[in-house]
Amino acid sequence: MKTRPTRATSLLVGVIAVCAALTAACGGDDSPSGGSPGKGGGSTVIGADIARTGYISAFDLPGYQTLASAAQDPSAEGPELEVKIADNKSDATTAANVATSLTDGGADLLMISCSYPIAAASTAISQARNIVAFTPCTSDQRFGPKGLGSLVYGFGLSIQSEAAAMAEFTADQGWKRVYLLEDTALDYPGRVCSGFKHRFAELGGTVAGQETFKNDDQSITSQASKIRAHKGDFDAVVLCSYPPGGGKAVLQLRQAGISTPIVSHYGMDGAFWAGGIPHLSDFYALSPASAYGDDPVPAVNDLAAAYAKETGQAPATGAFVYGADSASILRAALAKAGGAKGDALNAALEGLGTVDVLSGKVTIDPTYHAIFDRQVRVIRATDGKFGFFKLLSPKDPAALVPYTN
Repeated sequence: MKTRPTRATSLLVGVIAVCAALTAACGGDDSPSGGSPGKGGGSTVIGADIARTGYISAFDLPGYQTLASAAQDPSAEGPELEVKIADNKSDATTAANVATSLTDGGADLLMISCSYPIAAASTAISQARNIVAFTPCTSDQRFGPKGLGSLVYGFGLSIQSEAAAMAEFTADQGWKRVYLLEDTALDYPGRVCSGFKHRFAELGGTVAGQETFKNDDQSITSQASKIRAHKGDFDAVVLCSYPPGGGKAVLQLRQAGISTPIVSHYGMDGAFWAGGIPHLSDFYALSPASAYGDDPVPAVNDLAAAYAKETGQAPATGAFVYGADSASILRAALAKAGGAKGDALNAALEGLGTVDVLSGKVTIDPTYHAIFDRQVRVIRATDGKFGFFKLLSPKDPAALVPYTN
């Protein structure tokens, strides 16, 4: 099925309704029945076992908000969707209890957290009950048959796509020598850096050196000094991290006099972390969509503009498209399967082929249950202003799976 640009305003009606139901944003209850109103008895019920509170809520909520609003979109084609939410509080034990409660309450599908350990607790329940589970906000071989289970999917930007896009963009810019700065607090940045190194080497690039830090480090003065000592040996710094530590790293690199381009991945999407660096330039990050009104896909800009107008704030990152994209994927698969029964829906998803979604076209890889062909936006900061710079279609990201475990 195809998501049309004219749907952006309709989706926003849902965003406002969803906001009114969110405990984290606007109040509400914590019961599984709390959340967005459904369309009635014929709907496929999606149980959202996600974080409304706690550290992972900033990652879980954007996808939930636009998924729930897409479910309420009167112009949408395909099966009707209803979304019910309960707060897993960024806690694995709570997530397992929420999954049990939501599926006991009639959820046909389970939306799970972006966090792997929390999602693992949820999918232990959904797998045992033959229920398809998905996360809108990541796409990783571990969210599938090679990890959490045969009925688990990731619909976001894959780690392999991030790694391939970073390497290909860096090489295309003529930056053949790089210095790596890797955040080791979580495994996510390291996995991206690992994939980057492999693809960059394939493209003829070289790594002049590598330093590490942890996200909660208050200072990377030592690392910055070591990088500066190699000035002239590299064309760009490649940063694998996420806020707030990644933002501190960018600031301290610039304070150390390192003015070369800094290339990062989706973990550093958004401008919210850069307030203390008012004239930041030559910084590049990856995103599934531009949140700045200049995306090459008009429907994305329509949704971003309407979101900003009605809520008073622009989307913080490109993640706002994930929920709308997920709704299109699910509707297409449900129509193909003729319902939400686990085995049938799983077969439909694996054989779905290419689907038109709000941000472009995507294909689910049947082996990994991940999306490797999602187009990637390069976002650039120039004199403190962030905006769309380039659209990429990374070459064969799936080949990087062995290097991103």
